[in-house]
Amino acid sequence: IETAIRGASVVLVLMGPRWADASAPDGTRRLDDPGDWVRLEVEAALANEDTAVVPVLLDGATMPAPERLPPSLAGLTHRNAVTLTAAHWNTDIDVILGSIQSGRVRDFLARERAERAVAAVDR
Repeated sequence: IETAIRGASVVLVLMGPRWADASAPDGTRRLDDPGDWVRLEVEAALANEDTAVVPVLLDGATMPAPERLPPSLAGLTHRNAVTLTAAHWNTDIDVILGSIQSGRVRDFLARERAERAVAAVDR
């Protein structure tokens, strides 16, 4: 997983309405399991500064509050999300792909990183 994520310049994190609450067969929340594949993938993406991580909210999903996620995933909630709806699926996909292909996602990430660096120096 880490090797694949390191090789990706953009990672889309698809989040449905119950993404944060998905449970394992034993009833425990999957994101609380340090070995859960989704958690591992998102952690690896967030840990790689060269990867643009984009939350994609599906079917009316909303971004969970940071305190609802394990600390290693809380950074996901501080990223701009895009929304995909069934009614506008093709158009929404085209917008996301266009943003990735044109580099707008990468440009946004670079600006965000520069702003964080300036804020850290100002402290």
